[in-house]
Amino acid sequence: MEEAIARTEKEVADARTKLQYQLVVPDTLVAQTDAVKAEIADLEAKIQEYRQQSDVLKAQADDYYAQANQYRQQQQHHTNIANNAWITRKGRSGRWYNVQLPEIHLRN
Repeated sequence: MEEAIARTEKEVADARTKLQYQLVVPDTLVAQTDAVKAEIADLEAKIQEYRQQSDVLKAQADDYYAQANQYRQQQQHHTNIANNAWITRKGRSGRWYNVQLPEIHLRN
């Protein structure tokens, strides 16, 4: 999207340069100027459209990152709970002992 915006802005700059430095032929000058101005307006509209699309995509990406961060925090919370869990087991003597479960490691 950013490449398309940069390309279109370059085309606008080229069109402006073309308008500024075109050869002066009295019969075609007015027609060419109008055509170049129309082309510039069209390209500026494209730039605006690309920027709007880019903003929408950036907002969507930010939403996905926020959602992923929330899931990571929730996963870490559950992992912490699991790592702090204890169970009760009966020993050989018949007595009950508290035993901590083996630690859980998350893969990154």
